[in-house]
Amino acid sequence: MLAVHFGAGNIGRGFIGQLLHEADYEVIFVDVNQELVDAINSRKAYAVQLAMEGYPVSVVEGVRAIHGQDTTAVARAIAEADLVTTAVGPHVLPHIASAIAAGIAQRIKQTDRPLNVIACENMIGGSSQLKTHVFAQLSEDDRTKAEKLVGFPDSAVDRIVPLQKHDDQLRVTVEPFFEWVVDQSHIIGDIPQIEGITYVNDLTPYIERKLYTVNTGHAMIAYLGYQKEYATIDQAVMNEEILRATRQASTKVAASASETSETTSSSRAGFRMVTTPPGAPRTGSPPMSDARLLMTALHATREAPDPEPSSGRGQQARRSAVAARG
Repeated sequence: MLAVHFGAGNIGRGFIGQLLHEADYEVIFVDVNQELVDAINSRKAYAVQLAMEGYPVSVVEGVRAIHGQDTTAVARAIAEADLVTTAVGPHVLPHIASAIAAGIAQRIKQTDRPLNVIACENMIGGSSQLKTHVFAQLSEDDRTKAEKLVGFPDSAVDRIVPLQKHDDQLRVTVEPFFEWVVDQSHIIGDIPQIEGITYVNDLTPYIERKLYTVNTGHAMIAYLGYQKEYATIDQAVMNEEILRATRQASTKVAASASETSETTSSSRAGFRMVTTPPGAPRTGSPPMSDARLLMTALHATREAPDPEPSSGRGQQARRSAVAARG
């Protein structure tokens, strides 16, 4: 099986690419960083390290890469692929649409085999928006055929990639916990069998869970840390008063969300994930230390504006959080 993945950055390699590899896909990365493309093609492998002591390094092998400006090669790969995924950032989706459209146009002339394109972005409705950009570049006849043969199921993804720099440019460190939820109601053809994906018929409860649990904790730490004049999120989260208040708020929100949610019991357990005591395992993850659990705060504050946008102190805290996502 062949998967074409747009974006060979830390999330692409350390999250989506790794899961695709573990599901026995041959992974072709598409990226505009020539140095990264050359390194992948030279070594055809890279290492993924969990951000916890005592866990082995995983090696993702058999990968290759295409430069994003080589539209002919990208289109050819999409025409042959079993799955297309992206992790490029919301603002980049319009720029990769032409290559995807070219691949779809070529593909539907060759085969009636279904294809699904999943945008794994930090946004709501990423695949739907990508579909809009792609279909705008297809002919009317190709759009008609693509509606029947190409699915664009939306997804919700979550994995923290700490700020990092390695001597090995392909090595990537990621947090053990991750979540990849895909709306199966918009999949065309067979559902891709990828361990690590949760297939659902409605993404809304999962998005709300993230907004009202994970992001609530993040906002609490950011604002309370600002009030106490901490310069960075990691400093604020080590304050016992801030930590206690954050846990109390997260517990209340998680309880409310769990009661009102129509998600499955395993998803409701996810509502309580952010309130897990330090040292206890998070749902779907290896056991976590205090420091690693609290580092979830570094996922933070991109949704929460600085109380005083002109304040260097508030902006510094926010930059710290954003940089930590990688």
